[in-house]
Amino acid sequence: MPDRLILRLLPFAALSLPTHGALLAHYSFDSDFTDGSGQGNHLTAEPGTNPVITAAAADVAWGAGALDLDGTSWLNMTTPLTFGAADPWSVAFWGKRHPNAATQDGMVLGEEGSSGNFIWTPDNASVIQGLRFRNATGTSSDFGGLPDDRAYHHWAVIADGAGNVTVYRDNALLGSLTPTGGTTFTASDVGQAFNAAGQIYWGQLDELYIFDEAISETTVGNLFTNIPEPGSLALVALGSLVSLRRRR
Repeated sequence: MPDRLILRLLPFAALSLPTHGALLAHYSFDSDFTDGSGQGNHLTAEPGTNPVITAAAADVAWGAGALDLDGTSWLNMTTPLTFGAADPWSVAFWGKRHPNAATQDGMVLGEEGSSGNFIWTPDNASVIQGLRFRNATGTSSDFGGLPDDRAYHHWAVIADGAGNVTVYRDNALLGSLTPTGGTTFTASDVGQAFNAAGQIYWGQLDELYIFDEAISETTVGNLFTNIPEPGSLALVALGSLVSLRRRR
């Protein structure tokens, strides 16, 4: 069960934080679907579906809430994000699949209606157990051998702009691959990213970050231990006490 950590934030000048060319989006899912990066790329529910925020302690990785998806619901970005072959980018998030999720219910981010453009965390022994990144040209990069234990795990997917994709899980490097077609990627949806409904995420997602650069190993570690990124500092009052729900 998560415990409580009380953190006193230092004045801004005393904080040692990673910097970025741009934090494109940050969804804390503490209470709603807003983008905390300052870019205004908020999420809205796919019409006819019912994504919700949960505050149940066991279902929250950090903060006051997490996105709770039921395998039939997902969210749309205000503005889709598209990265070309020479564009670096990074995506980091916490994910926990539901105990009753089917083996394929793990689409995290990508483009609904496309056969490419997705980040997927299935538990399918005949396909992939772990994470699959599929680029815009339809080439898959698999980081597997990780049967799902239905617990929260932190993932970071990093494209270096030179055709290579690197993945970390729980701050541990899984490796790098060089897919045919590079790391071209379009993201327009959270929780669904395919041309069929069978892979919609079922479980919880928390602290989803999207960057326009290849974040460093240090930044991956900071996100894993929840050192706030610059764009998320506006979420709290500097110098005040904030309560964070921290996973063990």
